[in-house]
Amino acid sequence: MWGEVGVAGGSFLVGGVISLYKSEVCGEMMKNYNISFYFFAAFITLTIINCLFLEVKYPESSNRVNFAAVISEFLRGRNLMLILVTCYFGILNGMEENFGLWYLDDLGAQPYMIGIASGLRFSVSCLGYYSSGACIDRLGFFSTLAGCLLVYIVVMLGFAFVLNPWLGVALHSIQGLLYGLAWSSCVVFSGTVSVKVGFYSAVQGFVGGVHWGLGVGIGVLTSGVIINRIGMPQTYFMYGMTSIAVLTFMLLSYWLIKSREDKVEAKETSYQLVPQNKDNAE
Repeated sequence: MWGEVGVAGGSFLVGGVISLYKSEVCGEMMKNYNISFYFFAAFITLTIINCLFLEVKYPESSNRVNFAAVISEFLRGRNLMLILVTCYFGILNGMEENFGLWYLDDLGAQPYMIGIASGLRFSVSCLGYYSSGACIDRLGFFSTLAGCLLVYIVVMLGFAFVLNPWLGVALHSIQGLLYGLAWSSCVVFSGTVSVKVGFYSAVQGFVGGVHWGLGVGIGVLTSGVIINRIGMPQTYFMYGMTSIAVLTFMLLSYWLIKSREDKVEAKETSYQLVPQNKDNAE
């Protein structure tokens, strides 16, 4: 969560400074984005200096991770479905985080508006992280994921038809809330798996790799190709339709798996009355 606070503050700061410094090129005022590289160098330098004084202690453990058991658990019906949904949330996050601000620029947003959008997105994501505990406790992580996906549909379709840059700023900010809630739900999901197989760090690392690595990577790569072919609004519309399909798949899979588990449980717990012996009855 504190990383999101840093990103939000940096976005407001850098976006505001860039909006103050413009240069004239061939009679046209151009934004000087070179300033962002100076901020980047300064932040990296501060991070390196801070890391030099960090003391990290690793717990001693002789337990070896049984990756076969971890993979086998994730290949079970419900867990496999949730892993695919986790990957899809990573795809959405990769697309919006890397191309959302560019689209705001295409809509005519000024640099300070882009800074506000980026800052609000990460500030609102802090709210998502903070409120995720109460939300998941009340609804469960599955319902929270389904609700986030439902709102994602509205956001993606909204971006497909938006014309006002300020409305785009609002939609971009809402996505931050969904990103915080969805990832927190994915972490809780990994916790339920680790309870069965142990190896909490390995399980969470696997889920994080699927979301942040595979999902975000696919989102950035495929979105860039699709945007180049059909355009940004059409890409958002496509993601809106895809999100509807994923939500339908998620709900139907859950219902089918739950129905099957209920039948198995009912069969295992069913019993038959043993007829009484007449002699004993007398």
